[in-house]
Amino acid sequence: MAKVDPLIAVIPNSFAIDQRRWLRYFQKVVYDLWLRTGGSSDAIGISQVEKTADFTTTGDFSHEIVVCTNTTAITITLQDRVENDRVTIIRGGIGGVTVDGNGETIIGESTQNMPRQYDAADLVATSSEWVLK
Repeated sequence: MAKVDPLIAVIPNSFAIDQRRWLRYFQKVVYDLWLRTGGSSDAIGISQVEKTADFTTTGDFSHEIVVCTNTTAITITLQDRVENDRVTIIRGGIGGVTVDGNGETIIGESTQNMPRQYDAADLVATSSEWVLK
């Protein structure tokens, strides 16, 4: 196993004002973490998208990151559950975000709401449902 330096990612309060700046910072942290754990600069199996309208995750990547920058309510629908798939949803905008399990449960419920701006849900598919990582 590769020896990894500890990664400390402090998010400054000023990023709450500038969402794009925060998104670029988040991308850098994820990329840095990937490199520190032995990944290369090639395709890393992570997809990050910014959404302002309803969206269904694709399942084409081992980890999908959806940053919601909406101003009105939207729904993020999860792809068909495959064990160990990972989806991170971040509510960066002021509009509400509902996560729909697409017929599967998310922590025992068919949908989950993200009530506050900057809430995040890091979900992993198990053999029976989506759970928080």
